[in-house]
Amino acid sequence: MLLNCHSYYSLNYGCLSMKEVLETTQTLGHAQVAITDINNTSETFRFIKLAKEYNVEPSVGIDFRNGIDQQYIGLAKNNNGFFQLNEHLSHHLEKEIPFESRAPFLEDTFIIYPLRKAPKPKNLKPNEYIGVSLANLKHPTFQKQWKSQQHKLVVLCTATFRNKKDYNAHRLLRAIGENSLLSKLPRNQQASMGDQYRSKNELQDMFVEYPQIIENTLQILTCCKVVFDFNQPRNNKLSYTDSVEEDVKLLRKLSYEGLPYRYGPIRVSQPTTSSKGPNQPNQPTNLNEADQTYGSNKPDQPTTQPTDQPKPNQQTDLTNESDSTNPTNPTGQNQPDQPTQNQFSKTIIDRLENELKLIQDCNFCAYFLINWDLVNYAQNKNYPYVGRGSGANSMVAYLLKITNVDPIDLDLYFERFINPYRNTPPDFDVDFSWTDREDITQYLFNKYGWDRVALLGSYQTYQKRAVIRELGKVFGLPDEEIKRIQLYGTAQDEYGKIVKKYSDYIHGFPSHLSIHASGILISEKPIHYFAATHLPPKNYPTTHFDMQVAEDIGLHKYDILSQRGLGKIKDAIELIYDNRGEEIDINDMERIKDDPRVKKMLKEGDLTGCFYVESPAMRMLMTKLRAEDYTRLVAASSIIRPGVAKSGMMREYILRFQDKKRREAARRELPELYEILKETYGVMVYQEDVIKVAHFFADLTLAQADVLRRGMSWKFKQRNEFASVRQTFFQNCDRKGYPQKTVLDIWNQIESFANFAFSKGHSASYAVESFQAVFLAAYYPLEYLTATLNNGGGFYSRELYVHSARMKGAKFELPCVNRSSNRARIVGNTIYLGLGFISGGFESENVRAIIFERVKATFKSFRDFVTRLPQISLEQLTLLIRLGCFRVFEPNKKKLLWDAHFLLSKTPKVKVKQDLFQLEPKKWKLPELVHTRLEDAYDEMELLGFPVSLSPFELVEEKDKISGLKAAELTQYLGKKVVITGYRVHVKRTKTSNHMDMQFGTFIDQSGDWIDAVIFPNTYDKTRPIAPGCYNIEGEVSEEFGHVSIEVEKIERLNAINIRE
Repeated sequence: MLLNCHSYYSLNYGCLSMKEVLETTQTLGHAQVAITDINNTSETFRFIKLAKEYNVEPSVGIDFRNGIDQQYIGLAKNNNGFFQLNEHLSHHLEKEIPFESRAPFLEDTFIIYPLRKAPKPKNLKPNEYIGVSLANLKHPTFQKQWKSQQHKLVVLCTATFRNKKDYNAHRLLRAIGENSLLSKLPRNQQASMGDQYRSKNELQDMFVEYPQIIENTLQILTCCKVVFDFNQPRNNKLSYTDSVEEDVKLLRKLSYEGLPYRYGPIRVSQPTTSSKGPNQPNQPTNLNEADQTYGSNKPDQPTTQPTDQPKPNQQTDLTNESDSTNPTNPTGQNQPDQPTQNQFSKTIIDRLENELKLIQDCNFCAYFLINWDLVNYAQNKNYPYVGRGSGANSMVAYLLKITNVDPIDLDLYFERFINPYRNTPPDFDVDFSWTDREDITQYLFNKYGWDRVALLGSYQTYQKRAVIRELGKVFGLPDEEIKRIQLYGTAQDEYGKIVKKYSDYIHGFPSHLSIHASGILISEKPIHYFAATHLPPKNYPTTHFDMQVAEDIGLHKYDILSQRGLGKIKDAIELIYDNRGEEIDINDMERIKDDPRVKKMLKEGDLTGCFYVESPAMRMLMTKLRAEDYTRLVAASSIIRPGVAKSGMMREYILRFQDKKRREAARRELPELYEILKETYGVMVYQEDVIKVAHFFADLTLAQADVLRRGMSWKFKQRNEFASVRQTFFQNCDRKGYPQKTVLDIWNQIESFANFAFSKGHSASYAVESFQAVFLAAYYPLEYLTATLNNGGGFYSRELYVHSARMKGAKFELPCVNRSSNRARIVGNTIYLGLGFISGGFESENVRAIIFERVKATFKSFRDFVTRLPQISLEQLTLLIRLGCFRVFEPNKKKLLWDAHFLLSKTPKVKVKQDLFQLEPKKWKLPELVHTRLEDAYDEMELLGFPVSLSPFELVEEKDKISGLKAAELTQYLGKKVVITGYRVHVKRTKTSNHMDMQFGTFIDQSGDWIDAVIFPNTYDKTRPIAPGCYNIEGEVSEEFGHVSIEVEKIERLNAINIRE
């Protein structure tokens, strides 16, 4: 008899999880329950799925409200009715329009109006009813108008709370939602205490005099059945070509056509696709003419010359000349015949045929083809991308150019990707540049239909510290008290104790609907068959449910991610073309992997700006491993992950790599495991290693081994198949006679890192992008660093990359109204910073206005600029002056500031329309005004975030305190105490195994070389916090695995010059 139940997915209103809703209703004797969250369908299918466990017949619907003002309730008679309700809700949410007082006619639904919103009886449609609460029974409207119309009445007792604690939590949530003090929360913004979950017997007693109303209510609940089969979920788009048979043929055709390019002795030649666009002439790449730095001697040359292989600037495909809209002829009319099997090795063909069979048997052909279509579109648009995830384990994905990792070369297990135990599609994570992802997303919506494509939702939940802050604000607590409760968990007064109590209670509640970082759903049916959608700021329909619900109902996401690393590569290639006239084949990975300079940079950790390998931890690891080849970089990309490092396996891997005797000892101790993991010296490094160990060590099938790997995730641990496979693991090891301690040690290793390590294919994909970045940084450092600046920096702030570029011979020009575009550009060895770099309140609209006006004609004078751009205020103009943007007209900034005030401060805006005769501007006589480079540097720090005119070391007040020791000389002082001056770049705070605080500090010296400092707990309190600035670092020089660092005993900040003194 409960037609209007709320969970805590009635955001900032309800207080119960879906399990608590069902536990409560079951306890209260209800066999039929309707969940109707407020303007939300997030938990509909979870409710349907869980209801069976509680012997509850579920009905689903929506509580339609404007704010919290209830308009009506919609209940779905069937799946089509649920679709109609979702369509109706989504329309209003996406258009941001309030609900009208009357619902539209939705044929497969019941609409229930609260009595106070009831239409006249004669106006009710066949599917419309009036809901009556206990309080309504004595209301005059009920007695006069509706008592005689009981055939159109139902019991409507809203169920939101179980008890007073729930009600109190509700009021607190409402105050948070309204950003109000609890004492000021209006009554009309909170529910009535009477909105409690009531037992079936209690409701029957309340309405004992109205049996027909009870009968109507039960009849509606009986009629409302949304049915879903969770055992056979397959709701993704089922075919790419609208025919499953044609999908199979096309996937096979594309796979075999990809063989010559990937595995043939001679790759198919094709015209180069230039990132400059189709109208630009193609020029051969000539790395022999590429200088390491401008004005320097020629660098070592790449090991090979350009060949007649494809030379795309970004990812290209054999199908570039095709009509990509024709799926049955993806390679065009002039393609050669399909390669025959006898042209390739048996290993390749057997692997390919096995994959194609599994893909077909699992009905995943459409999934592969949609991903192929996606990257094919990217190739035709010259968008760089990286296909990664477990998808890199697939040869078919490699042949279709979804990924760029050869699974045979790296011995990747396809069963990590697809196996008979797996009824969900494999993971394809495709990264695009952050500037291209929007177009990729738009393409998917346009191609597959806006009614069948949606972004995947994600819920942000109330976390402990955040909810303490919110509740503290609700009670008006001072910031100091809120921070004290956050830090120590204790409260001084009654309000503070309430905050502590209810923060524990509300912790974990959903707070608001967000967007999954990468997930896009493509459904066979319209998305609204499964959930309502809303429009977040991205303006793409976004589902009300999250990834877990999506997987439960068979909607498996396509992961479309963005990253700035690809943006740097793409922009660097364009800058190289603009600055040097050269085109780069960034996909010739065999040549890049063998390049001596690339190897040298990797081995030495000289990786500033390079994707994934520039962080202090990764740079140190690369040095310790002396990683100069692809395989070792792949391993490093995985063992840097928290799970591997925490388990101690990262250190063990390094030790075994460095020490042959340690490797031999490991081989003797556990020869079976060492043989299985020979490539990684007997250490589990990748997710696939779990599969290897489970398969070869414990005799699990490859499919069972993958279930074991997946089972380490918290999402799968409670599922029956994981428990069964775990039991088989131990039984098989016992049968094979392994010592129990050995088996437990291996199991603990698996459990400690399996959910955190990368798959080998994923690491390999990242390594490809890292190699590409290192190659560009090796031969075109200034262009690459300019691209890094244009993409917001990398692991570090822009300041470091400016300093690095300067050390490599770059000259910098500040933004200029006549020379700068929005982004940085490079001419020769001069980098012109863009107008878009200006912060401090400078508006992006003004940047566009300046560039737009300059296209007509360059500015002739400061007055000309002010005249032509009257919309730029005095405040905004001041920012440009302070940064020297008008130095082409007048280098004296103070004089220009006076001119600006004379022109703008006391007179109306300068008119755009010029006078008939050009009048001689007034001239003012000013005293001599001077400014210094020091003033310039501080203006640059404020408005750009970093100094350009001076280096940080030149801003130190007491120059005699700067140490003359250089980072490159530290190896001469191993075991000795030194003092060295460095500029702070990065600090990472962490804890020891004993949970004591410590820090890793990263600095650079005046030459731009790294200084790595370790601050142990005994000196931690003396050194924190380490804010940006120059420091004298005192400590002992140590070396571990070839990496040099300083164990800090004392650190002293060097004062900067005070410009105001």
